[in-house]
Amino acid sequence: MIVAFPRLVEALHDTLRPVCSFGASLDNIICQVFALMVEGAISVIRRWIELADREGIPIQFETHWNCLTNDMFCTLGLIDALPSLPANTLAIAARLEEAGRPNKVAV
Repeated sequence: MIVAFPRLVEALHDTLRPVCSFGASLDNIICQVFALMVEGAISVIRRWIELADREGIPIQFETHWNCLTNDMFCTLGLIDALPSLPANTLAIAARLEEAGRPNKVAV
């Protein structure tokens, strides 16, 4: 696994290259592109999923401090809006639901 901290939308392409070079299984993204609204975050995540799909490289989005998924309400909004998010990201919603937190957020 490669852990990447892209700060620009366009920078993800550069983080995908080492995944191939090193034979890593996936790219773990800690997104440091910030959006003011969930809608802005959705466009960033969509672009990255599409790029990774074109390159044939599995990705996951890590919830991490100082990143796009730092805020759980934003992350839940992303999960609601993008059901195609990688499965491990979707596991966040299941854990929140198990903890008795809502799993739906209005975007």
